[in-house]
Amino acid sequence: MKRYIILFFSIITFILSSCSGLFEDRILQEDTASLSTLKTDSKDIETERYCTVYGDVEMTGAYPSEIFSSNSERNDLRTAFPEQPLLKDYVINVKAVNVSDETDYENGEIISGTSNSRYDIQIPVGPTVKTYEIIITAKTGENEFFYGKSSKFSISRDNTLVSQNIRLHAITTEGTGSIGLRVNFDSDSGIGSARVYYNDTYAVSIASSNHCDFSVLGLDCGAHTMTFKFYKGANADGKVLYSFTQIVNVYKNLCTNTWVKNGAEAYFTTSEGKTTCCITKAMVNSFELTEFFVDGSVQTTKPNSDNYSTGSGTFVNPCTSIEAAVSKMVDSTKDYTIYVKGEVRGTQNISSSLKKDGLGTYNARSIKICGARAPVNGKPQDSLNGNFSSAQTNGTTLTISSEVPVIIENLLITGGYKEGCGGGIYNSGTLTLKNGCVISNNKTREKDTDKGGGIYLAENSTVYLEDSVIQNNYGYEGGGVYVSTNAKLFMYGSALIGGSGNTAPDSKTRNYANLGGGIFNEGTVYLGYSDYTDSSHNKIKKIPAGYGIRRNESKAGGGGIRNIGSVYAASGDISYNYGTNGGGCSFFRKS
Repeated sequence: MKRYIILFFSIITFILSSCSGLFEDRILQEDTASLSTLKTDSKDIETERYCTVYGDVEMTGAYPSEIFSSNSERNDLRTAFPEQPLLKDYVINVKAVNVSDETDYENGEIISGTSNSRYDIQIPVGPTVKTYEIIITAKTGENEFFYGKSSKFSISRDNTLVSQNIRLHAITTEGTGSIGLRVNFDSDSGIGSARVYYNDTYAVSIASSNHCDFSVLGLDCGAHTMTFKFYKGANADGKVLYSFTQIVNVYKNLCTNTWVKNGAEAYFTTSEGKTTCCITKAMVNSFELTEFFVDGSVQTTKPNSDNYSTGSGTFVNPCTSIEAAVSKMVDSTKDYTIYVKGEVRGTQNISSSLKKDGLGTYNARSIKICGARAPVNGKPQDSLNGNFSSAQTNGTTLTISSEVPVIIENLLITGGYKEGCGGGIYNSGTLTLKNGCVISNNKTREKDTDKGGGIYLAENSTVYLEDSVIQNNYGYEGGGVYVSTNAKLFMYGSALIGGSGNTAPDSKTRNYANLGGGIFNEGTVYLGYSDYTDSSHNKIKKIPAGYGIRRNESKAGGGGIRNIGSVYAASGDISYNYGTNGGGCSFFRKS
């Protein structure tokens, strides 16, 4: 086994070392190399101008040591995996895919680094703007075992340097594997037993003097979200002393036994290239539950759970609503996470009782709401569904009234139908939508008081739209988004309002309104900005917008944007929108 591991790393070290410095050289030489000359069959051929796309390649969770060696000097790929297998042919493929015609360019390279692996790839650019995404795969022979995809981005002759970070995860395939993970803890921490929760079940681990071993057989291959909980009692029946959630990657016929650090997790420590998971007495003393699970399909009783119907918010005993999870938040110095499992139906609410300053009924520094499962083909698998129809016209799927900042990731918000404002989301605070969030199939009534089919921004509120999609929503004013007076909408990254492609709007993806199909703006919209402070105060942060406002429709005016406020545009794409008066934009008063 050792000979195979040494051979594997010798091959990888040679490949990576041969690429050393390539990334830096390509960036430094971008201007001169973009119009270079290649020699093919002894003939000079003038090449096209190129755009260089680069970024970090990250891993997260736990893996088999065959896939990731904790004894390796490479500390660039982090989380939980299996041990190094017999990988005689280890191939990493980096390619750029044209979203419109699926043209591939496969000249990308992986470059070794001290903290992260990096990649770069050069894509030919022409006279028109084109949209791409980067796909990275790793395989042995014909078997792929890692996969990662970037957000969509645009390139042009004016945009020849693009950064896109990519996170790799296990590929879901047929077959099963197992896990065998160890978690250490201080002998005086009080931990007596533990459970790992996954796929609506769990496994128990009885603690020794200073560690718990978690063993699960027959797991389907792929990336699993697992919650590790540590109890005071000997049979996982006492007080929860500590808890954390990680991605565990399972491969066919392999045992996942290696932790990989990717971030600032307090329970992971790395020394000489080896990551261990350890819970200290200090961590137990300061622990309060900061991760909650919400599952609308839970039953009133469940085996081995005496108080299941109360919904404590744990993996095995989840809350049934976002509001129930929020009611358990008590510390204004902590960042809380709510994992949504499956489809959670009905109106969800984050009330103004949740405060940042410790003076409210409930307290938090921030809230993240995200899907519990990994996305499939870039689409979230978990959702908040208002489940309203035209016969039940008084429901917003998610209402945010709190001053505590809210982040939503990898989640579908759908099924809202509102008499008034905000079909999908009504926001009065600070909201960030990122990492594949989708706002789709929400509506308001067809009256002039009904605004913001997808999202309604109340006065003085802020929304940051990053790498997310708002499409197939209806509002009388603002089919996708309505921005009220003194409200702010920042749109950047690969954020998209409407549909992709270069055709006229269609009923499946367009946002539709009487006025302002994509956006109705009375406040301020920043396209290609993540922050903005006017005049001499500076603090302007421009981030290229890869997509934009496309293929929306209005009955009267402003297919893309109906503006009576202010719009600042640093980058982005407003195209293929339709309106009888101002297909792309219609502006009044301000500009």
